[in-house]
Amino acid sequence: MKSISFSYIFIFAFLGVYSSLLSLHFTNIGFKSSEIALFFSIIPAISFFFNIIWGRIADNFNLLKKLNIYLPLVGAISYAITIYINTFNSYMCLAVTTGIIINPLFALSDSISISYCKTNNASYGLLRQWGTISFSVINFMLFIYLTFIRDSEIQNSNLDVHLFLYLMPLLLFLRFLSSLTLPDQKVKEEKISTLQFIKLISNKPLFLFFVACMFHSMASVSNYVYFSPQLKTIGCTTGFIALCWAVSPVLEIFVFRYSHLILNKVSIQTLFRFSLITAVLRWLIVATTENHSIILISQTLHTFGFGTYFLSTIHVLMYNIPEKVRSSGQGFFTACAGMLGLVISNQILGQVTKYFPLFFVFYASFVFSLIAYIICFYIPKDFWMNKSNG
Repeated sequence: MKSISFSYIFIFAFLGVYSSLLSLHFTNIGFKSSEIALFFSIIPAISFFFNIIWGRIADNFNLLKKLNIYLPLVGAISYAITIYINTFNSYMCLAVTTGIIINPLFALSDSISISYCKTNNASYGLLRQWGTISFSVINFMLFIYLTFIRDSEIQNSNLDVHLFLYLMPLLLFLRFLSSLTLPDQKVKEEKISTLQFIKLISNKPLFLFFVACMFHSMASVSNYVYFSPQLKTIGCTTGFIALCWAVSPVLEIFVFRYSHLILNKVSIQTLFRFSLITAVLRWLIVATTENHSIILISQTLHTFGFGTYFLSTIHVLMYNIPEKVRSSGQGFFTACAGMLGLVISNQILGQVTKYFPLFFVFYASFVFSLIAYIICFYIPKDFWMNKSNG
């Protein structure tokens, strides 16, 4: 459905600007590594609770569509005000707002997509691909401007990065407009308590799966928080940094575009393990080289792994989480397997940057991804082979 595709387009275009420029802007205006780590650790700490809270509200009060409409509108206003003020304290307030409003949007978006796909026998990958395409396009546009168009006399100015941050509230507002035509949510007559919900999703294979995902999430912090600053540290231009973010999702688009064919040929277990071992190799490459070409290739390799990771996890959740608790299940997974990992990792990596050079965070991510890969071998085979799992 077009409205679902557009909702992915705008929220991932927002993520493209957020991930490639925000930490770079913090570096440009003099934030310390510990202050940057504080900002990015506040967000998942708050999101841990609000992913669960919004999910339970969406299921118990049938508000999934309304939350998808109004949360990005509030976020757009908050981001516009904060970027205009442009102070440390204002960005700390924005971290709280992002944790409450923006991060849970990704789980809520997936909830409405999965419900639509299961009801209409549609391909999740064909909907989700538009998010990856928009992420790539917005960064490619930034690359073209920062490299070829802007006046060479201001090549090192911080002004451009600050101005481009205003794309974030604009894209959130467009996300709000696109959500107005999202499909209506079916009324869920059967409600279950939170304790019943926890009991419903509590089993050893699923727990181990969540733990593996948590370690993978811990590793991803270095990508979204420290990758751009690391590139700047080794002498990369702002244009090259934007290029890395622009070209990286190409293989991810391929994964989502042909997800229905991939799932017919490759098991969910193989996809999941492949995604983790790809991450292991990628972090090792970034930690050990300053060659720009190799780093560019590794970024592309990473997002191919990310695409297979996301595809495999979504299908595990699609067939293990009952529809009556779809939003709760998606929110719980995002909170426990995602946000909890980000909270822990931000604290660990923040300490790493205090005592070691910046590239050491990628060695830490290498270890996190390796642990996730090892955990996979303790998940029973029947968990992956069960037809209900994809």
